[in-house]
Amino acid sequence: GALSDAIVNINNKSFITKFLGFAAASILISRRELISPFLFQALDAYRAALESHPLQSKVLTGASLAVIGDSLAQLRESRKAQKEYDVPRAASFAAFDACYRMFQHWVFPLIVSAGQGQVLYALFSKFSKDSLAFATAMERTILYQFGVVPFFYYPIFFTFTGFVQGLSLKETFDRARQGFLPCWARNLLFWIPTQMVMFGLVAEKWQIPFVCVMGILWSMILSAFAGKAN
Repeated sequence: GALSDAIVNINNKSFITKFLGFAAASILISRRELISPFLFQALDAYRAALESHPLQSKVLTGASLAVIGDSLAQLRESRKAQKEYDVPRAASFAAFDACYRMFQHWVFPLIVSAGQGQVLYALFSKFSKDSLAFATAMERTILYQFGVVPFFYYPIFFTFTGFVQGLSLKETFDRARQGFLPCWARNLLFWIPTQMVMFGLVAEKWQIPFVCVMGILWSMILSAFAGKAN
């Protein structure tokens, strides 16, 4: 009957889906010797660009990944509320991230130079003699999260995203006043462990690319919470 035909069709679709999945996986596995060199070549090309044109590479990386993060957040929102893709919102994230990566390119070496871990090491060394690396990473993270982020990151964020999305100066200020503390709280929860890993384990020239990649997740969080200006 109709019910048995429907069950057969469902089973056929399920079988076809699984078959296509296994086939795709088999192709990827069988071609890994072709895929792996391509990935390594792309990484080598990016490393070369990072060394020859560090600022431009970091700016383009940050802006591109910020748009990806915002787009993923918008996609999630559109599934719930059937919203159209907000181009000014995406553009505001690209503009903000590009300008902020320029600032990071200048400020990261200062944070690294200022945060040598000596202050916190004087405290931690009472508990462990192998704590200088941990103290250094924590000191740099504290300098960044409690110095740079509240006084530079969020003023730049609210200014750029408000301007690109058409807010007046008063509307931008009101939005910043309402959103600053909730955004900063989320910022601390996400970035303190992330930057502990970055400052503790990642080489300096790779720190901004590392932050940009992690920034895809952060852009999704920030875009969902404070991306739309009006």
